[in-house]
Amino acid sequence: MKNEVMNDGGSIHIYFANKYNEFVAFGISAFQAMKTLKAKEIELTQDYSTEFQMPMVIISKRQLDELKYGGVTLKGTIEGQYYHLQSFIMMNEEAYDAWAQFLRA
Repeated sequence: MKNEVMNDGGSIHIYFANKYNEFVAFGISAFQAMKTLKAKEIELTQDYSTEFQMPMVIISKRQLDELKYGGVTLKGTIEGQYYHLQSFIMMNEEAYDAWAQFLRA
């Protein structure tokens, strides 16, 4: 979760989660992934992780491909396990806080 504590909104960190057999993103990464795909009219499954105490989204392989090839830059990867994408969407802290509170409720 160190990646999310240090995330200023310029990064989207995505991890493969065996628990879901899908990719996931947490915190600001989840918010930025959701906003990026929403602009393409693609909705992500949203939830609040009690384990990590932050919002999360579940990302299918198809949705991950949409992210990787549309509107972001791949900065690093451990193929099939972790992706670091650069986000070009402006971070809105107030919108993020409202979203996090909504999911936590």
